[in-house]
Amino acid sequence: MKASTLTAKLLSLVALMLVVVMAFTACKDNKGTESGKTNADVTSVEGNEEDTNSTGDAADASSENKDGSSKKQTTTSKQKNSTSKQSGSNNGPVNLTDYANIPASVKEKGVHVLMWRNYTESEQKQVNDFQNKTGIKVRTTVTTENEYSTKLVAMITGKDSPDVVCLSSRNFPGFVTKSLQALDVNKFNLNDSIWYKNYMDEFRAGDKYYGAAIRGIWSVEDTNYVTYYNPAVLSECGITEMPWELYKAGKWNWAKQKEYALAVKQHGTAKGYTGFATQGFDVFMNSAGLDFVDYDPVKATFTNNLGVKNEALVTAWTEAAELNTAGATTGYDLTGFQQGKVGMFSAIAYGLYNQGSWLDVQNNATHKNMMAVPVAGPSQSEAYIPVRPKTWGVPKGAKNVQGAAYFIRYYLDPSTIDMSSTFYSKQYEEVFNIITAESAKKRTMNGQGIADYVSDGTYNKICNELSKSTVANINTVLNKYKGNVNTGVTRANKELTRVAAK
Repeated sequence: MKASTLTAKLLSLVALMLVVVMAFTACKDNKGTESGKTNADVTSVEGNEEDTNSTGDAADASSENKDGSSKKQTTTSKQKNSTSKQSGSNNGPVNLTDYANIPASVKEKGVHVLMWRNYTESEQKQVNDFQNKTGIKVRTTVTTENEYSTKLVAMITGKDSPDVVCLSSRNFPGFVTKSLQALDVNKFNLNDSIWYKNYMDEFRAGDKYYGAAIRGIWSVEDTNYVTYYNPAVLSECGITEMPWELYKAGKWNWAKQKEYALAVKQHGTAKGYTGFATQGFDVFMNSAGLDFVDYDPVKATFTNNLGVKNEALVTAWTEAAELNTAGATTGYDLTGFQQGKVGMFSAIAYGLYNQGSWLDVQNNATHKNMMAVPVAGPSQSEAYIPVRPKTWGVPKGAKNVQGAAYFIRYYLDPSTIDMSSTFYSKQYEEVFNIITAESAKKRTMNGQGIADYVSDGTYNKICNELSKSTVANINTVLNKYKGNVNTGVTRANKELTRVAAK
């Protein structure tokens, strides 16, 4: 599933609006560039927010199991599931799968969802089934990717806030904490073991969660990264052992990826082939388990890695710089991959989805034999899966928080959709299951939200400079931007301290 962002042109307009009001951006565009709207001190919109301490809808609800998960997806913090300080109803957690006892008031209000596009066929079926099973009508406002944030601003200020929105880790903390309510621990039954706390930690400040997620569903994990490849291009350029075969043998790594990219350049330049393309060169940093910042959700604190982990960062960015120097990459090139001109393309897993048409496989014979593999790392055992976690939350001013909880719990549950039917191929499904496994090592991509906290575009500026740098100059570039990132960290931590104290 695709999520929304702003184009560079629209960002300046939204920035002006957010000085007076507030907004957040949902997830990504086809180029994989998150909205980089500055997260600096935007003013929160006041709305008719439902009292998160009320007892009404939670009455007569039953308790469910406590989440026993203790794994953390990033490299920085340990999982804790304490919810003792979170706001919640006094009568205990709501059983969100007990459709027979949904309060009449929740049904009467219905649920208002803000989407960045129309539902796909499988998503629409989920929505229809939800309405039939719960009696809760769903009203969906559909906007565009480019206008998602401005639409949300208008809806909140116009007292027509939606109940359900989608957001990205690159929106945290600024957009998220100023525009969304912390999840009510009882209305969402946050101790239900189905919630994917490893993802939700990226939208957590101390004991407060601002977004919900469930593992193994497109609407949460389509922004995990994979590497697509074109077997025909690789074979034509003399490559006999494909990336998937190497992965199954435990031999898929940066060195092999570079070898193949250079082989395509050597043998395929005359035909216009490119060896390797990517949504962002930060994929090398992230696949090594690194980012410009780390986040501890328990302490609600970001830390700056520039000047601290430079040696490891230099190694990762050297891979990107060498590919650029050798002319083996054009950076982002979705069109080239669609046209069968790119050997390998690291990008989000949305391209595995047969209803999204992102790679246009059904309409383009070139792509019917495409394959995918988990993103390469320094070695296969050391590789992390780069992810941009998406979670679903409740904006300030929402009129039916409890209804939103029922909807989100249903919509994000993989058992409510025939997942196997949503893949282009069984091979794609196998890769998806690998990158979404609970045991998989994942690295959250949250550096952009912090680097851009003060000045929009800072993150892309750092990445572009690093990827085009000489190997000898990478450390200098990292040190050059240490102060910029530190300013973002300081402001983000100030915001987190504010919300955690409430």
